[in-house]
Amino acid sequence: MIPVTVLPTRYVRGWPAHELGGAAEVMDLREALERTYDTDAHVAAYATSNGRRLTREALDRSVEVPITCCVFDLDCPEAHGTATPPPRAWRRDVRARVLALAADHPDPWYYETRAGARIVFAQECPTVLRSQNDATQWSRDYAVVVAYLEQRYGLLADPACADWQRLFRLPRVIREGGTTRENHPVNWMP
Repeated sequence: MIPVTVLPTRYVRGWPAHELGGAAEVMDLREALERTYDTDAHVAAYATSNGRRLTREALDRSVEVPITCCVFDLDCPEAHGTATPPPRAWRRDVRARVLALAADHPDPWYYETRAGARIVFAQECPTVLRSQNDATQWSRDYAVVVAYLEQRYGLLADPACADWQRLFRLPRVIREGGTTRENHPVNWMP
């Protein structure tokens, strides 16, 4: 099991910045990606230890945060921030590049989003953050991988996601204010 933190919406308040914080559910990565949600559910790449969304300040309270997966967000430049879907040629190109990545680095999850795609790699041995310094190092390591994905595979992952508490929308959700469920394909590429 690769535990991740799933939140019903991105607006759940984090602990300890908000003493009670919002409730979160810890579930297996596969289940989180394949489940159908009736909310605008998001996932965090860590396993919460207290059933709450965590903020940076959790590290200042000696909470150990296991980062159990790495999520890379790929945005189509033509579609990002618009309601226009990415061109089919862009989707085909990204899929081919992800297949090349999977040949060298086995077992990524891949799913498409309204304006792009996500690549998720589970970490069998989680990176455990114990301090703000650990978090800074994790962000640096993430940035190195983002550069590697671009240089080696031509995959343009968003460098702004180098933040361990970042939330990522799951593939089968109903967006906030929407009525139609998104139903993007999810592929595990062993």
